[in-house]
Amino acid sequence: MIKIKYTSIYKYIIYMIFFLNLGFLNIKSDYAGGIAKLSGTVAIALFIVYLFQPKKVRVDKWIVAYIVLFCIEIIFQILRGGIVESLSSTYARAYFSILYFFPLNEICKDRKSHNFFKATLTLGVVAELFRIFVWYVYNFLHINIAPGLFRLGLDWVRNGHVRMQTTFLDSFIFFILIYLAVEAWNNINMKKMFLYLGLGIVYLFYAYFVYAARTVFLMYIVGAVLIIILNKSKDIKKSVINIIVLCIILSIFYNMSFVQVMLSSMLNDGGTTIRTNGLALFGDLYKNTSILNGLGLNSDIINFGIVMNGIHITTYSLSDLRIIGDLYRFGIIGFSIFIYIYIYICTKILVGLKKSYINTVIVALLLFFMIGASLYERIYIMQLPLLITMAENYDLYFTSKSRFERI
Repeated sequence: MIKIKYTSIYKYIIYMIFFLNLGFLNIKSDYAGGIAKLSGTVAIALFIVYLFQPKKVRVDKWIVAYIVLFCIEIIFQILRGGIVESLSSTYARAYFSILYFFPLNEICKDRKSHNFFKATLTLGVVAELFRIFVWYVYNFLHINIAPGLFRLGLDWVRNGHVRMQTTFLDSFIFFILIYLAVEAWNNINMKKMFLYLGLGIVYLFYAYFVYAARTVFLMYIVGAVLIIILNKSKDIKKSVINIIVLCIILSIFYNMSFVQVMLSSMLNDGGTTIRTNGLALFGDLYKNTSILNGLGLNSDIINFGIVMNGIHITTYSLSDLRIIGDLYRFGIIGFSIFIYIYIYICTKILVGLKKSYINTVIVALLLFFMIGASLYERIYIMQLPLLITMAENYDLYFTSKSRFERI
């Protein structure tokens, strides 16, 4: 009789979910909404299977508490916004993807599943190359071979080209590629170094030209520099302390409204102006709704009816406000729960520093989601369980004491 391991079941189902979320089936139509709902439903189903699994690996009690409180907050927001309306929305059910953490943690602790990250990287890279190909064919040859991938429409244009959204794995994979390139350099493996570096450049190209998101591109550069410095530094503790202080100052400074206004005038770009106006408008709406509970799950995009240039109605999105948007959406109570993962990661970093090692990929991702994007927006919500898993297994991967061959 063939004995099927729980980790094997988890692994192949999660591969399938990753495959769907990367948009491989979005050729003729955009199935992102249905896939998000499916992802949340499958996460709940796998969690139920996990509960009946014998001999589970140990999970930090604080992570368990965070996930339980997270799910309670989401259920509260669903009830608050109306069960039918909330569950029918793409956004609400996808939040339960956080439950993938439990099977992912089992996979990471299973020695026979060491190829999980390699397979995940392969899926992500193939998806990225395919998206670039589709984007190029449409913008330069004017042939739309995969209309489903242009999910925000063909009028979402910057620099004269139709843009394409990022995938949930892009930042995760980019920072891992930079780490692998540096490790290959340290091991004098030039062939692998140029391979990983070349793939990293592909992701930079996507961020700058295809996704056309300046902040994401800049945070990729900053994160890559951090990974290189920390992996080559002889005094890790001193380097990290200086970098953390600098990052905190930059984060506070960058999110100040007058800085956004100044950047808008310098760049002469309407996107920054819209983001600055959205910050004020959503802020007023948040104060008039509920400071404790926020605007709710169904508040991501609101049309304030403001006309620009006499033609277009301006639409403001909470996701454009990044971490501040999380406060407006979930209020003080939800936000207090959600930022715990950042605090948890910081404690892991400090503990690692006492033992003179650091997970540079985690550091880069932490900075990315504190400044460049929101971990809880619909684009990145599937990365949340991966980030929690990496934090829980902080010393197993992507650190100075990890073995390069594990990837």
